[in-house]
Amino acid sequence: MNSRKTALVVGTGAGGAMIARELQGRYQVTLLEAGGAFKPFSLPVSKMAALRRTGLFLDERMIRLLLPNMLVEKTGDMVMVRGIGVGGTTTLATGNAVRCDGALRALGIDLNEQFEALQRELPITTEHRAHWTDTTKKMFGLFQKMGLNPVVTPKLMNPARCTECGHCAIGCPTGAKWDTRNLVDEALQKGAELITGCRVTGVETAGRAVKAVHAVHHGRRRNFTADLVVLAAGGLGTPAILQNSGIACRQTLFVDPVLCVAGPLPDFRQDR
Repeated sequence: MNSRKTALVVGTGAGGAMIARELQGRYQVTLLEAGGAFKPFSLPVSKMAALRRTGLFLDERMIRLLLPNMLVEKTGDMVMVRGIGVGGTTTLATGNAVRCDGALRALGIDLNEQFEALQRELPITTEHRAHWTDTTKKMFGLFQKMGLNPVVTPKLMNPARCTECGHCAIGCPTGAKWDTRNLVDEALQKGAELITGCRVTGVETAGRAVKAVHAVHHGRRRNFTADLVVLAAGGLGTPAILQNSGIACRQTLFVDPVLCVAGPLPDFRQDR
């Protein structure tokens, strides 16, 4: 008879995948993922551009017709993109590994030990510089001459696998870019269970304990129970689950928007 405690982890992105791997063994872990297996866009980026020029895509949210793991939502004039599927948004992120804990340190929160542990484990590198185009090299040199002190962005990747396909933000098809599917695989190898297509709608509590986790699995309602429940459905998904469960959340959301400033540069080829 297996007396090991059980754990439910909701989400397979940066938080969920890591905690599932760490818990498996001490607990019998079940991962609940709203989406399915991640499928990168297999056609050349130029084909996506050609489809866009047809005018059939009337709204940014229709990108899911080509990329079912990319969920695009709009609030006012802001477009928010996140991943739905195994690996969460890490499959769509560009793999930047910039350490940004200075502000936390100023508040007295020291995460140096944790960052050093990640540095030892993750494939963080700047060797992707070998794949830079001549134009990128030229711009980096210009920034140096201007005294802007540019720094090569560290990446989570294996540069030797990079084919320069341009799919970084829509799913790397060669495995050059690291994402948390690696951690999910490690958890599964250690005995964890993964249930995909399982959208958690809320948690039922009794006092300070979770009595049940309510979900919709392939159109059918299911209830899950465990000794430990971890909600790691992302910065947008987790608050929604908590609010659906009657657990108050602050009505605030911090978003780091991407602002693009464009200018002409002959032969830059970024439109590729």
